[in-house]
Amino acid sequence: MQEFKEKIRFFLRRSKTSKAKRTVANFFVSSPEEAAFLNLGELAERIGVSPATISRTSVEMGFSGYPDLQEQIRSKLKIGITPVERLKETPADESTPIWTRSIMRDQESLNALLSMNSGEKFQKAVELFASAPNVYSLALRSSYPLTFFFNLLLFQIRPNVHHISIDDGQLTESVFDIGRNDVLFVVSLPRYTKFVLEVTEKIRRTGCRVVSITDSELSPLAIASDIAFFCRYESASFFNSNIAAEAVINALLSGVLQHLGRDGVQRLEKHSNAMKEWSSRFSLGVQGYLHDQ
Repeated sequence: MQEFKEKIRFFLRRSKTSKAKRTVANFFVSSPEEAAFLNLGELAERIGVSPATISRTSVEMGFSGYPDLQEQIRSKLKIGITPVERLKETPADESTPIWTRSIMRDQESLNALLSMNSGEKFQKAVELFASAPNVYSLALRSSYPLTFFFNLLLFQIRPNVHHISIDDGQLTESVFDIGRNDVLFVVSLPRYTKFVLEVTEKIRRTGCRVVSITDSELSPLAIASDIAFFCRYESASFFNSNIAAEAVINALLSGVLQHLGRDGVQRLEKHSNAMKEWSSRFSLGVQGYLHDQ
């Protein structure tokens, strides 16, 4: 699996790759579930390149051809399924209360974190988040609360923390100043959000480092990341569970504060005092407003 990921990663980072071949490679990254089952002609029509370009690109990435690449995707990629399909595939265990099954499933996901990730990788991520000029975060849909939480608390212990804005139409303004040595924190779990993957890849080309949370080494997001944390996301029902991903974030925030030392604590104290001051003023303002009414 590592070899497969590195082949695609290395190819995408080549500076002299033609636009057509990069289109092919980006499709393998952003839409592996489609590439796994489209024949050569269908894929060529789908992305607007010739079958020969797809075949040559597959070979240049280190595979014997498109069939070889496609077979590896099929055998190694864990394809996300729809909520309804997931619910149908979840075994019905009426003998165990759903309360117990749900908690036990999350416990299994938490227990797997240490075997799926290394302390060395964790320390590198902590150092990046502590020392980067700017830290940006990005996620959509059910992963959005994770990056919002991360952004909110990281801001309390270090400056220059930004959450990339999409819903208000200010994507360009949110990413305009991202540059080399900054860090982007991204979360995407099956079913992967294609827009997030596309934005991540574009930002990475600026020289910004990417730290992510996703489900496996073959995730499109992992391929586009400098550091990727892996976690299980299966729940006892139809939705992704964010428990394991949240545990990774909790550890990262704790590690960053420890790394920052006194500087982080002083900023936290300053933030806490500001919260008290503003809360007091807001409370007095509300009371005055109610009194006037």
